[in-house]
Amino acid sequence: MRCLIFLITLFVFSSNALAYEAAPPLTDKEIIETLTELKVGQAGLNKRFDDVNRRFDDVNRHFNDVDRRFDDMNRHFENSFDKLGKRIDRLGGLVLWGFGVIFTGIFALIGFVLWDRRTALAPAVKKNEAIEKALIEYSEKHPDLKKALKHAGLL
Repeated sequence: MRCLIFLITLFVFSSNALAYEAAPPLTDKEIIETLTELKVGQAGLNKRFDDVNRRFDDVNRHFNDVDRRFDDMNRHFENSFDKLGKRIDRLGGLVLWGFGVIFTGIFALIGFVLWDRRTALAPAVKKNEAIEKALIEYSEKHPDLKKALKHAGLL
């Protein structure tokens, strides 16, 4: 079987080799005309390549312009963020001062309320102490009152 495949393959390749036909010889004039056509075509290709290179250069310049614009925008944003940071710092200081003033006012108000309460109650406390002292002295002579004051925790 292998031998048969080998023979068929050999026949196919040898028949193709024998089927080759030589091209007719070219004259010098035909060669020169063909070369001239090739040179004209090559010049056209060179022009097209130059046009493509020029387009690439234009695109490259455009990208450079875009890069420069992005750099300008980045600088603008950085400057804006720096200014914003400074404003926030100033605002933070103002807020701290505001809270300080508010808390100072609250503590001053609490102090005033405590002082006012003490001064307002002082006469009432003195009067109550005087009444308590009078009741204790009076209870020395009346045992029922003494018992009631003991029960109330005043003696």
